Formats: sequence, C-alpha cells, structure tokens
Amino acid sequence: MGENYSFIYNDQLEKETNDHWYFKGSVDLSGNILHLVQSLYKEEKASYEHPYKIFGATYAEYSKFDFDVRHYFNFNNQSSAIAVRMIAGVGFAYGNSFTLPYVKQFSSGGSNSVRAFDARALGPGSYKIPDSIAANSFTDQAGDIKLETNIEYRFPIVSIVRGALFVDAGNIWLRKEDPNRPGGTFAGNTFTDEIAIGTGFGTRLDLSFLILRFDLAFPLHVPNLSENERWVLNKIDIGSPDWRKHNLVLNIAIGYPF
Repeated sequence: MGENYSFIYNDQLEKETNDHWYFKGSVDLSGNILHLVQSLYKEEKASYEHPYKIFGATYAEYSKFDFDVRHYFNFNNQSSAIAVRMIAGVGFAYGNSFTLPYVKQFSSGGSNSVRAFDARALGPGSYKIPDSIAANSFTDQAGDIKLETNIEYRFPIVSIVRGALFVDAGNIWLRKEDPNRPGGTFAGNTFTDEIAIGTGFGTRLDLSFLILRFDLAFPLHVPNLSENERWVLNKIDIGSPDWRKHNLVLNIAIGYPF
C-alpha cells in the first residue's frame, strides 16, 4: 500500500576536489492508490471517522516529502573541514488519516540533530510540556513539518583525537492545530522565532574502524520560553553548577552527525 521513492547524489569519493556535495530527496506515499480504487465503487466518502478498510483493517493515507542536502569543504590537506547540512520535510495526512503514522512523523533534538536539546524534546513550535507531565513522562515530541540546519568546523587535535565547533538550529511543527499542544502549529509569520539554536564543542576518537563522538552543547535560543526571553545568551554562566545542570547536554554517539 506504500510507495517510497528516493534520489541520492554523493560525490564524496571524488578525491580530486576539496568541495563535496551530498543530496537525498525522498517521497513517501501510502494508501493513495487503494483509496482511489475503493472510492470508485463506494458511495460513502472516506474520512478519519469513517475510514476505508482492507481485510477489515484501516490503512494509513498520507504523502510525505523531505530532503537532506550537505556541503563539505576540506582544507589544510584534508585534515580540517567545514560541514554544512540543511534538512526540510513536510507530511500531509488526509482521507483515512488525521495524522501521520507515528513512525513517519518528524522529530528534533539529540545527537544527530539540534544537540543542545535532548532527543525528541524540541517542539512542536513554541509548545512547552507542562512541568507536571514532564516530570513523570519520557519526552517524545513529533510533528508534520521539520526545518533544520547545522554547521560544523572539524579539525585535528592530536593523534587520533579530533575536535569540532558547531552551531545547530531547527524545530518541528504541526500542520493542524492540536488543543493539547498550544503553540505547536506552523505559521508563516512566527516560525522563524520558534527556531531553536544551540552551540557547542565536540571531540571525536578516530579509531579507523569507527569514530566515537562526544558533543557537549548548550542552547542560545529556546522557543518554548516567553517571546522576549527566548534568547538566553545573557544567562550563560559556565561557572554555575545549576546552569550546567539545566543547560549542558552531552551527546555520545558513533560516527559523525552528518
């Protein structure tokens, strides 16, 4: 019932140039053809409340589009590099579905995303999980729209130890208003102020057969704070144990983030 199409371009194996590009575009469709066929002989129009079924089971119906583009510029005889990535995606649920299936929704935050925020903890939009809920549940936010960009300067330190300075920015949003997540809906006049921004420093152990990565990050712009308090540069206090406890995020992972 699902169709997935991808196009990938990658010139990183071309050693004769310092500039490299990577691009992946994907289209993910589900339930569209089946819905079209069933609509030809069914009198009632499908909806989330009265969905079409196959073999007695309701099927998901949606379209999802996303791309991931990266640019790498190597210098100092390939020992250092500047890497830039941009991700954008949107999903549309209709007919049988009110929302995208959970596994198809977008998330943000974590070791390969905006590293100053915990995995799947960002968004949607300016929504903030109530303290009463956050204290007793695992943070797991997802949405229909994603925008993200990352820039990282990679350089050697000594022997197998490499370093990185990075800035990450991004968030997710909902296409349809959710009364349980106020502030989570995408709006053209407010989304730029709902972009989370973080920065940090990383070390990587290049063991040839794998790269062990440690990235320590902290936020610069927090979208779920009040509008005039989202920039938190003036609150940075490395020497404060309380600030470090609530702001420093250590990401441990295998391989580069992108």
